[in-house]
Amino acid sequence: MVSDFSLTITPRFYETDAQGHISNVTIAGWFEVARTALLGRVLADDMSSQVQWLLANVNIDYLAETHFGSDVTVTLEKLQVGNTSLTMSCVMTQQGRECVRGKAVLVNIDPHGRGKCTISDELRGQLRALFPQET
Repeated sequence: MVSDFSLTITPRFYETDAQGHISNVTIAGWFEVARTALLGRVLADDMSSQVQWLLANVNIDYLAETHFGSDVTVTLEKLQVGNTSLTMSCVMTQQGRECVRGKAVLVNIDPHGRGKCTISDELRGQLRALFPQET
């Protein structure tokens, strides 16, 4: 079970604005890094051949300022597995304070026909095993 899956990231200077705030675009990228790392654990080497994901929706709520000079922690809190999609919820903290919340919907795409396709029972089971309290 990986229901407490987290990554610690050290902000780099170029990821900031003139006031030393972390760029909103950077935060979206960090959430992507966390999602990709979690999926990589499940799919291993198969990440691009059998299963392909299309990012269909992203929502990010910026709750507090984030600054250069302190690590951030991105935690995947929730994973909901649908018939053809995943909804992944993240939270980002800095110095113990919740700064950002995000949610992304990823759609499973047929690598040959390019339309959406059903998530296999095997993959659904692997994903649900990561967050067993979710449906």
